[in-house]
Amino acid sequence: KEQRLFDRGFELFLTGRHSRAASAFEKCVDAAGEPLREDALILQAESLLAANRYRSAFEACEKFLAEYPGSRYADRALEGELDVARSLLAGTKVAFLGLRLWASYGLGERVADRIVSHRPFSDYARTAQISLARSYFRRKLYIESASAYRQYMELYPNGAEVREAMLGMGTSILVDAGGPMYDPVPYYRAQAVAGDFLQQYPRSPQAEATERLRRRARDNLAEHYFTIAKWYLKMGKIDASVLYFEKVAETYGDTEWANRAWAIMETLGRAPGEDDAS
Repeated sequence: KEQRLFDRGFELFLTGRHSRAASAFEKCVDAAGEPLREDALILQAESLLAANRYRSAFEACEKFLAEYPGSRYADRALEGELDVARSLLAGTKVAFLGLRLWASYGLGERVADRIVSHRPFSDYARTAQISLARSYFRRKLYIESASAYRQYMELYPNGAEVREAMLGMGTSILVDAGGPMYDPVPYYRAQAVAGDFLQQYPRSPQAEATERLRRRARDNLAEHYFTIAKWYLKMGKIDASVLYFEKVAETYGDTEWANRAWAIMETLGRAPGEDDAS
C-alpha cells in the first residue's frame, strides 16, 4: 500500500499535478517505514514548492531537516527553503485564509534566518542573507538593510556579493540619515564605508557609484556644518560661526558649501588675512 501511494505521488509529480502529488506523498509519509518515508517526505516538500504553496513547503522542509539532518537529501531541503525565501522576499504573494493574496515578507525573512542558522557558512546561507538585505533595501527599510548587509560582510568577507553588500550598507546608512540639520554620524559612517570600498576595490565596476556616494556624504557633512555656522551667526555669536565656516571652507573645499562659507566670511571681514590687513 505504501509503495502504491509513493508511486502514485511520483506519477502525479511528473505530470505536473503537484498539489495532488503532495497529498499522496503526505499519506505515504504517515504510513510508510524507512527508507520510503524519507523519500516521500522530501518529495512532499518539493511537490508543495512546485505548487507554490510556500508556507507548507517551508514547513515540510523544516520537518525533513529536523528528522533527517544527515540525509543525502538535506541539500535538496535547504535548496527548497532557499527557493521559498527568494520567492517571498521578492514579493511573491501567497494565499491568506484562502481569501486574499498577500506579499508574505515576514515569512520570507523567517525562512532566510532559518537557512542561515541551519548552515551559516554555506552558499545557501550566503544567498539567503544577500536576498534578505536586498529585500529590505527594495522596501525602503534602510536600518534593516544596513544591518543585513553588514551581517553579510561579517559572515562572508570573501563572498561573491561582498562589494554589493559594502555599497548597499553605505547607501542604506546615507539614505536613512535624518538630514544635514540632524546627527552627522550617519554621514561619517557612509563616507567611511565608501572610502574603505574604494581603497579595497579601486577598479571595481561599482567604484564610480561608490565615489558618488562618498561625495554625497561629504556634501551632506559640509551642509551640516554650514547650517550650524548660520545658526551661530543668526544668534549673534560671530566667533563661533566663523569657526564653523572655516571648517566648511577648509575641510570640504570641494563642495559648493565651501564657496558659500568663504563668501560669508569675506562679508564679515573674517576671511583669512582680514585680521592682518586691519
